[in-house]
Amino acid sequence: MGSKTNLRNEQLAKRKQLSASYREQAERVMLEKLVLLPEYQTAEMIFCYIGMEDELNTWHFIERFWQDGKQVCVPRVISRDQMEIRELHKGTILERSAFGVLEPTTTSPLVSSEQIHLVLVPCVTANLAGDRLGYGGGFYDRFLKNSQAYTVLCLWQKMIYSAIPVEEHDMKVDKVITE
Repeated sequence: MGSKTNLRNEQLAKRKQLSASYREQAERVMLEKLVLLPEYQTAEMIFCYIGMEDELNTWHFIERFWQDGKQVCVPRVISRDQMEIRELHKGTILERSAFGVLEPTTTSPLVSSEQIHLVLVPCVTANLAGDRLGYGGGFYDRFLKNSQAYTVLCLWQKMIYSAIPVEEHDMKVDKVITE
């Protein structure tokens, strides 16, 4: 488990060094690649995280999803090891979680995993084969284990790391998109 922690810390430090201009340009390219996927074209409900600090700025993605007529839902952490999924609309009231993440309040409608067609999965780093290293909470691994949705991970090319340590419970994503 130490190798995951060490790699996570190294990659988080590396991510902080990425310039704002590189990030923004790469994110535009990744978004354009994402919307061209057949799985995106047919998706009605997209599960997306709200990026924080130096994560992918998913607000640009979410705005595009809405522009394309997609429904959007986002995670809300309800305990140390459990999240629920809530609808996100323009004007949805958001609050900061204990982790500092923006989340919808409990007044936003719940979404079941069966309603979701495409998931944009967060990570610290990943390889092009779809193995990812998240933040260590296991939220997405537990969710993806029971999900039939198509899974996509958008990550800056400079953050790709080939030797991701994988354990039995780690869930692969279907598609990795870089700039």
